[in-house]
Amino acid sequence: MDWSALFIASFLLFLAALALVAELFVVSFGALALISLGLAIAAMIYAFSASAAVGWTFIVFAPLLGGVIVNRGLRVLQRSRLVPKAEISDDAGYHHVAAALGIAVGSQGRLVTAARPTARARFPGGDCDVQVDGSAEAGTMVAVQRIAGASIYVSPVSTP
Repeated sequence: MDWSALFIASFLLFLAALALVAELFVVSFGALALISLGLAIAAMIYAFSASAAVGWTFIVFAPLLGGVIVNRGLRVLQRSRLVPKAEISDDAGYHHVAAALGIAVGSQGRLVTAARPTARARFPGGDCDVQVDGSAEAGTMVAVQRIAGASIYVSPVSTP
């Protein structure tokens, strides 16, 4: 067995592990991961220079080590304050304004500004931004057709 080749292979595998850990905390756009892969392959080549048994051991051990590092690193990142924990869901935005103003499907209001296709409409509970199917002039009566996320969709109401 060539002990110097084993030492070099072990050192290269250590550097590969270190580069992979650094990839988790430094924005390198995958460059550190590629460096880590290259170092791991070089470590396997040197391990075969030491002996065939050591080479095959490195071939089995290196991917397992990489998997453990990535798994543990991602778990640490999930628990850290570096990763935002808040979520933006469908119920964000004007949907809450609509509920606060008492606006629901079927509610009627009057356009305050001309709609080309967005406008401001006044409902009994207050004013809000709306999207009109087509265009309409200020003062047109509108009815809410649907509320989707942050958008309130209205259409003109024909008055008898």
